[in-house]
Amino acid sequence: MTSKTGLSDSMIRMLPKAILLGDVRSRLEMLFSELDQLLFLDDTLELAVDRETLMRIASNEDLLPASHRDIALLETSKHLGRRVKGLGKGRRISWRDGSKYGLPIQPPSRAQLDALGITKTASIDDLRIALKKVFPELPKFWIKTNAAQLAETVLRSFLINRTVWDCLVANLGFWAALVIIGSLVIFFILLASLPWPVALAVAIVCSGVATAYVVLQCIANQNFHQF
Repeated sequence: MTSKTGLSDSMIRMLPKAILLGDVRSRLEMLFSELDQLLFLDDTLELAVDRETLMRIASNEDLLPASHRDIALLETSKHLGRRVKGLGKGRRISWRDGSKYGLPIQPPSRAQLDALGITKTASIDDLRIALKKVFPELPKFWIKTNAAQLAETVLRSFLINRTVWDCLVANLGFWAALVIIGSLVIFFILLASLPWPVALAVAIVCSGVATAYVVLQCIANQNFHQF
């Protein structure tokens, strides 16, 4: 079990209540709890990924579709290589603390989310307005009203030749290969039944505005270059 200071509890408390409908809350809690088990410092104090937890996330069909299990494992291992290994005597660290060791995330504080308009009482329409201000150049790819169609397009984007992983790593470094695991799960859980602002809000809460922006761009265009 993760501690009350970990991602699972703190992130859920930051999300707008309008997001946490049906089984969405339980599935996000499951994801956040797993992400808090995913990272550890090995005996050289280098950031590493717990192979067992990674396998568990990729194999859980409540988190990822079975069609994406193999590519999720292949692409993550391809980019992270020896950093994916058994926990052994390593010391687990939370997802948030991964940013101290090179994980390209900057999860916002409650005050920062409120300033963005991602408040606990925000409706989905409120989120749509707020996020268009945060991302004024959001790719048209995302502005679709049909959630099911968008979900299908997003999932397909993870299976093409130059993958979303390649794009994200090219823009944010090799540790970004791990960020996309969480992002893929978030989009899979949410887009099938909820509009894009919901998935984007959760991605921001989990990884921060800058990383969420690159994820969005890479899903829409795998040849995206930030700089």
